[in-house]
Amino acid sequence: MFRRCGSVGLLFALAGCLPLQLADEPKTATVSSNPFGLQAPHRSVKVAYQPADEAMATRVDGIARKLLAENPQIGLRSTLFATIGGAPQPEIFHTGPHMVYVTDGLVRRCASDAELAAALALELGKIVSEREAGASPDMRSPDRLPPMPVPVGKSGQFTSPDLIQEAELAKFENERPRTRRPLPRPDPQHLARGYLEKSGYQSSDLDAIQPLLRAAENNITLERQFKGMAAGGWTP
Repeated sequence: MFRRCGSVGLLFALAGCLPLQLADEPKTATVSSNPFGLQAPHRSVKVAYQPADEAMATRVDGIARKLLAENPQIGLRSTLFATIGGAPQPEIFHTGPHMVYVTDGLVRRCASDAELAAALALELGKIVSEREAGASPDMRSPDRLPPMPVPVGKSGQFTSPDLIQEAELAKFENERPRTRRPLPRPDPQHLARGYLEKSGYQSSDLDAIQPLLRAAENNITLERQFKGMAAGGWTP
């Protein structure tokens, strides 16, 4: 009986119904080389990578879920975090707004969950900063009308225009001209500190890992592979 069930299970697995996957089987990520729709060329890139062990991946995901749950205003609840194994160098990067990759080398160098949270929060801050930089001026800095009614004059819906009120409106417009200039791009470091504090961590945790973050910025080997980049920029 058991032998028969085992044979049937194997047949289903070979047919594709029951996937046979080892814990250390390489994974393949299909990512866009231009996820934010900027001026660089767009194309899909397939990259195989070794997943980290389950305990480390669970730790990273748990801290990331806490950051996202406590900061719903950033709108990244569907963002996934993948931990790359067999990568001793510290490296962290994102491929679009919904996928963040971190090496096990960076995770191991974080002395505490708070330091790991700081690294993840900064990457979230970078995603939000990029997203805001690409938003239209109307989305980031909508025009605001002067408060109505202006407390001068007596014009209303069923009365003739009041010249005093019109003069006050013109004065208001001159003192507070409407502008469509985009707001400055948000600082990822500033955003990350806010995410940390709302999640129960300290903003000083980000200060503690600045040397590690600088080292991660210099290690972009995997990021180039995932984004289809050559040493000098985008590959042709």
